[in-house]
Amino acid sequence: MNRWSGAICALVLSGCAQSALTAPLPVVDPGLAAEVIVIRPSGFKSCGVAKPVMIDGRQVFTLECGKHVMYPVPAGEHVFGVISYQAPGSPTNITPITIVAHQRYYLRLDSFLWTGATLEPITSEEGERLMAETSRLIAPAK
Repeated sequence: MNRWSGAICALVLSGCAQSALTAPLPVVDPGLAAEVIVIRPSGFKSCGVAKPVMIDGRQVFTLECGKHVMYPVPAGEHVFGVISYQAPGSPTNITPITIVAHQRYYLRLDSFLWTGATLEPITSEEGERLMAETSRLIAPAK
Protein backbone atom coordinates (compact mmCIF):
# COMPACT_ATOMS: atom_id res chain seq x y z
CA MET A 1 0.00 0.00 0.00
CA ASN A 2 2.95 2.39 0.63
CA ARG A 3 3.99 2.35 -3.00
CA TRP A 4 0.64 3.89 -3.94
CA SER A 5 0.70 6.63 -1.29
CA GLY A 6 3.02 8.86 -3.37
CA ALA A 7 0.78 8.57 -6.43
CA ILE A 8 -2.33 9.32 -4.39
CA CYS A 9 -0.67 12.37 -2.79
CA ALA A 10 0.35 13.65 -6.22
CA LEU A 11 -3.21 13.34 -7.49
CA VAL A 12 -4.65 15.08 -4.45
CA LEU A 13 -2.10 17.90 -4.60
CA SER A 14 -2.53 18.39 -8.34
CA GLY A 15 -5.77 20.19 -7.59
CA CYS A 16 -3.92 22.55 -5.24
CA ALA A 17 -1.37 23.94 -7.69
CA GLN A 18 -2.19 27.48 -8.71
CA SER A 19 -0.08 30.18 -10.30
CA ALA A 20 -0.40 33.63 -8.78
CA LEU A 21 1.37 36.93 -8.47
CA THR A 22 2.36 37.27 -4.82
CA ALA A 23 3.61 40.85 -5.12
CA PRO A 24 2.36 43.71 -7.30
CA LEU A 25 4.05 44.18 -10.66
CA PRO A 26 6.79 46.77 -10.22
CA VAL A 27 6.42 50.22 -11.68
CA VAL A 28 9.35 50.35 -14.07
CA ASP A 29 10.33 53.18 -16.41
CA PRO A 30 9.80 51.67 -19.89
CA GLY A 31 12.97 53.39 -21.10
CA LEU A 32 15.01 51.48 -18.49
CA ALA A 33 13.12 48.19 -18.41
CA ALA A 34 13.54 44.72 -19.84
CA GLU A 35 11.15 41.80 -19.83
CA VAL A 36 11.94 38.55 -18.06
CA ILE A 37 9.79 35.57 -18.99
CA VAL A 38 9.75 32.59 -16.65
CA ILE A 39 8.30 29.44 -18.22
CA ARG A 40 7.34 26.22 -16.48
CA PRO A 41 6.60 23.59 -19.14
CA SER A 42 3.82 21.06 -18.75
CA GLY A 43 4.74 17.64 -17.53
CA PHE A 44 3.94 15.03 -14.95
CA LYS A 45 7.03 15.34 -12.77
CA SER A 46 6.46 17.44 -9.64
CA CYS A 47 3.54 19.37 -11.13
CA GLY A 48 1.36 19.09 -8.05
CA VAL A 49 2.73 22.26 -6.44
CA ALA A 50 3.14 25.78 -7.80
CA LYS A 51 6.79 26.81 -7.33
CA PRO A 52 7.59 30.18 -5.70
CA VAL A 53 9.92 32.38 -7.77
CA MET A 54 12.04 35.14 -6.23
CA ILE A 55 13.65 38.21 -7.74
CA ASP A 56 16.33 39.92 -5.67
CA GLY A 57 15.39 37.93 -2.57
CA ARG A 58 11.67 38.76 -2.72
CA GLN A 59 9.00 36.23 -3.72
CA VAL A 60 7.05 37.75 -6.61
CA PHE A 61 4.95 34.91 -8.01
CA THR A 62 4.23 31.21 -7.91
CA LEU A 63 4.15 29.22 -11.11
CA GLU A 64 2.48 25.92 -11.89
CA CYS A 65 3.22 23.59 -14.78
CA GLY A 66 2.00 24.73 -18.18
CA LYS A 67 2.23 28.46 -17.35
CA HIS A 68 4.55 31.37 -18.04
CA VAL A 69 4.81 34.87 -16.62
CA MET A 70 6.16 38.04 -18.24
CA TYR A 71 7.70 40.30 -15.62
CA PRO A 72 9.12 43.84 -16.11
CA VAL A 73 12.55 44.30 -14.56
CA PRO A 74 14.67 47.46 -14.44
CA ALA A 75 18.12 47.38 -16.03
CA GLY A 76 20.96 46.32 -13.74
CA GLU A 77 22.14 43.31 -11.76
CA HIS A 78 19.38 41.00 -10.52
CA VAL A 79 19.22 37.58 -8.90
CA PHE A 80 16.45 35.15 -9.77
CA GLY A 81 15.70 32.09 -7.66
CA VAL A 82 13.19 29.31 -7.21
CA ILE A 83 12.17 27.96 -3.81
CA SER A 84 12.11 24.21 -3.40
CA TYR A 85 10.16 22.38 -0.79
CA GLN A 86 13.23 20.23 -0.15
CA ALA A 87 14.72 23.34 1.50
CA PRO A 88 11.72 25.47 2.55
CA GLY A 89 12.19 29.21 2.51
CA SER A 90 15.47 29.27 0.65
CA PRO A 91 16.08 29.25 -3.10
CA THR A 92 17.63 26.03 -4.29
CA ASN A 93 18.75 27.52 -7.55
CA ILE A 94 20.04 31.08 -7.95
CA THR A 95 20.52 32.67 -11.37
CA PRO A 96 22.23 36.09 -11.51
CA ILE A 97 21.50 38.09 -14.67
CA THR A 98 22.71 41.48 -15.83
CA ILE A 99 19.57 43.02 -17.31
CA VAL A 100 19.90 45.38 -20.28
CA ALA A 101 16.99 47.74 -21.07
CA HIS A 102 14.73 46.81 -23.99
CA GLN A 103 15.88 43.17 -23.99
CA ARG A 104 13.86 40.02 -23.37
CA TYR A 105 15.21 37.22 -21.16
CA TYR A 106 13.85 33.69 -20.89
CA LEU A 107 14.17 31.39 -17.86
CA ARG A 108 12.95 27.80 -17.71
CA LEU A 109 11.67 26.51 -14.38
CA ASP A 110 11.89 22.75 -13.95
CA SER A 111 11.23 20.79 -10.81
CA PHE A 112 12.28 17.31 -9.85
CA LEU A 113 10.78 15.19 -7.11
CA TRP A 114 14.00 14.39 -5.26
CA THR A 115 16.42 17.15 -6.21
CA GLY A 116 14.28 20.27 -6.02
CA ALA A 117 13.88 22.91 -8.70
CA THR A 118 16.06 24.66 -11.26
CA LEU A 119 15.72 28.05 -12.93
CA GLU A 120 17.96 28.26 -15.99
CA PRO A 121 18.39 30.79 -18.83
CA ILE A 122 17.30 29.47 -22.23
CA THR A 123 17.58 30.75 -25.80
CA SER A 124 14.93 33.01 -27.28
CA GLU A 125 14.05 30.25 -29.77
CA GLU A 126 13.37 27.75 -26.98
CA GLY A 127 11.60 30.42 -24.95
CA GLU A 128 9.24 31.35 -27.79
CA ARG A 129 8.50 27.67 -28.45
CA LEU A 130 7.71 27.01 -24.77
CA MET A 131 5.57 30.15 -24.53
CA ALA A 132 3.44 28.82 -27.40
CA GLU A 133 2.96 25.57 -25.45
CA THR A 134 2.01 27.25 -22.14
CA SER A 135 -0.56 29.81 -21.02
CA ARG A 136 0.29 33.21 -19.63
CA LEU A 137 -0.25 34.11 -16.01
CA ILE A 138 -2.35 37.25 -16.16
CA ALA A 139 -1.90 39.94 -13.52
CA PRO A 140 -5.04 40.48 -11.42
CA ALA A 141 -7.05 43.64 -12.05
CA LYS A 142 -6.13 46.56 -9.79
